[in-house]
Amino acid sequence: MAISNTNPSVLYASSVGSLFKSTDGGVNWTNSSTGLPGRTVTTVYVHPSSSDIAFVTVSGFGTPHVYKTVNGGASWTSISGNLPNSPANTFYVYYTGANQSTYFVGTDIGIFYSQDDGATWIETNDGLPNIVMMHLDFQPLTNTLRVGTHGRGFMKHILMHLLRLNYLPLPGVFKPPELY
Repeated sequence: MAISNTNPSVLYASSVGSLFKSTDGGVNWTNSSTGLPGRTVTTVYVHPSSSDIAFVTVSGFGTPHVYKTVNGGASWTSISGNLPNSPANTFYVYYTGANQSTYFVGTDIGIFYSQDDGATWIETNDGLPNIVMMHLDFQPLTNTLRVGTHGRGFMKHILMHLLRLNYLPLPGVFKPPELY
């Protein structure tokens, strides 16, 4: 489930391969699955700047794994770009308010990021073991991405170069992880 930061009445929830949206705080729901592959939705994420922009990740193999809507869920478009054919489990948008975003996706084989709206994804597993990434969370005060894994606990990564990237893809975003 995801709740919009800009309009808390807008909610998204998934159930058995379908996605539903409410614009009245959960009283009424409409199917918002047009353009999605019918696979299990693993994450729904609403962009911090607009309730009309949202992202969905899906599990399984053989289809794209990251989708985006810019029209409040009326339709979805793949932004999987060059991501490997591996289930996507979690998603996070790093948004500076400058009308540019960095997307992070956690998959069964690691973390990838994109700074061109999902056209290209860069693997950023520096120091990370090759494990299933289940949750991403960001702490802006310390510039730290927290990663929840399947079977290896939580790790944190200082995004040393993120603010200096100027939205150019550079490898080595992370310093070595700290295990909790």
